[in-house]
Amino acid sequence: MSDKVHLSWEFAAKFTNFGRHMKRTLKLPLLLIALTIAATGVVISYAQRLNRSLPPALNRLSEAKLVEIKDEAGKVVLSGAFATVSDTKTEIERAATLAVADGATGASGKAEIEMVKNGDAFSKQELEVALAGLARAANFKLFVDGAEVTTFKTNKSGKAAMKFSDKNAKK
Repeated sequence: MSDKVHLSWEFAAKFTNFGRHMKRTLKLPLLLIALTIAATGVVISYAQRLNRSLPPALNRLSEAKLVEIKDEAGKVVLSGAFATVSDTKTEIERAATLAVADGATGASGKAEIEMVKNGDAFSKQELEVALAGLARAANFKLFVDGAEVTTFKTNKSGKAAMKFSDKNAKK
């Protein structure tokens, strides 16, 4: 019986050492996995900020009147009308506060147009859109004056931001 007890203690000691060894051995891979997941989460949460060139649908920002955000079913979720904020010799700024459409709650947004004048032409045109309170991780579409500009996905907080610019714009 003493041999059995001795073997049991020996087995327990080896098992305990094996457990400690496994804990040390697994720490590095688990740490790498955790860091990878964390880094991916950061990339995904910031991936909703789009920075792109002006698409053809926005070739006449100086005349833009209406901005809309539509869900995947095509229903208008947010909309707003552009109004001139400032118009100087060198720059035109226009803005729209996006209000919720019927049935949508808690969503808000803002769209801004900036155009830098260079004589009779624009040397820069830019549209920035910031949205909050939309459905989380959902797909939406941005429309300006009825023309589809882009499809985008909100982040896990229901936010999205987009910037479209053309530094060599024309009037």
